[in-house]
Amino acid sequence: MTLSRILSAAGDSPVLFEDGRWWSGSELLTAGLTLAGRLAGPTAIVARCSKAASVVAAAVCAEAATVNVTYLDPSLDHASLGIRAASGYPRDRCGSDGPADAGWLLEERATAVSPLVAPLGEPSYSFMSSGSTATPNRIVRSVRATSVDSPRIADAVYQGHDGVVLAAPCFHLYGFSHLVAALGRGLRVWAVTPSASLSVIAAAVDRPEVQVFTGLPFHLDLVLRSSSTGVFSGLSALLSSAGRLSRSVIDQALAAALPLYNIYGSTETGTLAIGDARSVPDPFGYVGQPLPGVEIRLTRSADSDEGPLHIRTDGLAEGIIRDGDYLPGLTVDGWFPTTDIGRMGPKGLWLVGRQAEFLKVAGARVSCARIREVLLRCPGVHDAEVFGVEDKVRGEVPACRVVLEPGTSVGHLHGWCAAELNPIEVPRSIEPVDHIPRSATGKIMRWL
Repeated sequence: MTLSRILSAAGDSPVLFEDGRWWSGSELLTAGLTLAGRLAGPTAIVARCSKAASVVAAAVCAEAATVNVTYLDPSLDHASLGIRAASGYPRDRCGSDGPADAGWLLEERATAVSPLVAPLGEPSYSFMSSGSTATPNRIVRSVRATSVDSPRIADAVYQGHDGVVLAAPCFHLYGFSHLVAALGRGLRVWAVTPSASLSVIAAAVDRPEVQVFTGLPFHLDLVLRSSSTGVFSGLSALLSSAGRLSRSVIDQALAAALPLYNIYGSTETGTLAIGDARSVPDPFGYVGQPLPGVEIRLTRSADSDEGPLHIRTDGLAEGIIRDGDYLPGLTVDGWFPTTDIGRMGPKGLWLVGRQAEFLKVAGARVSCARIREVLLRCPGVHDAEVFGVEDKVRGEVPACRVVLEPGTSVGHLHGWCAAELNPIEVPRSIEPVDHIPRSATGKIMRWL
């Protein structure tokens, strides 16, 4: 079911609470249709949205006008990614009663008709990939793919509930899919900003009609580090995605008997699995069984039960927008190759790590490639591998393994890194090894 139909079915009933007011299904539907009616011919929309109501209006616009809408984080500068837009349209932002936070923008195109208008021949959404493993891309997802993804999310975690507090950003696919899933199942949604304080989160979930909290690892860490587990004590489901939960967060949540669920997915694939941390003895990295319609293939090495994950799903994105061009097709032999490493067991999937080119250190993106380049510039370093390790405060920090030439000390390399790298880039640990396993193409085999 499309978002437009969900809102139409809701009618005048309140469905979304944000910034101190309720939005009914009819109001959100009207806001999106108003925007669609003001488009001057074929175009593509860029929506710099921070509010859930604005995200919904943009989605309805895309559905009604059969265009593509790209969602951007308004706090980030996307000019370096080649995303340029004409500013200030429409200036009244859906009318005086419509969502007012989004910068509704038209895609700048040299050609008269943009291939982004409807690259699939149907309305679509574009979300930016996280950039955690590479430069962020604009991932094109049809409305159909979302209509497949959201109901199975709802079946897994929203069935039988009345309300959800949504702290995940709705301009990201994770938050968007759960917003649609909750609305489609008839839940009322209380939307709070992803940067919400502990007091704001506590006030939002302190309602008898709220049984679910959908957020980020940051939110769980915020609550648990403050010893305020009682904030979540009355909930039936505590959902987290957009990053692997730390072992300390999981341990504290389970010690407080919190119903913790870890969600696995990506912008390209949609949601793939949802794991109940209470259901297995070792919940660190556990994401559960694949959801209906999802297949996960693990390619093991000869001496390990871990390996890269490949995905086949009916909720897969259709393509990528890169440098203004639409590039269809994301699969190789019918499978989407992820950058994730995992292992399978009778209870489902555990995530072990990522084939990451970038780390998230205290919220900042750190390039493994840059650190490796600096290491290799140090006299006496023959080879190097850089990766991330768990850190209770910063989420993850860089570490490395190095092949040193005779006479080169680890202490010398520590000094080199301190002088050549930014503080958040300095490896926490440096491990000397005899060799670093590589494939025939020279790529590091991180799962070995």
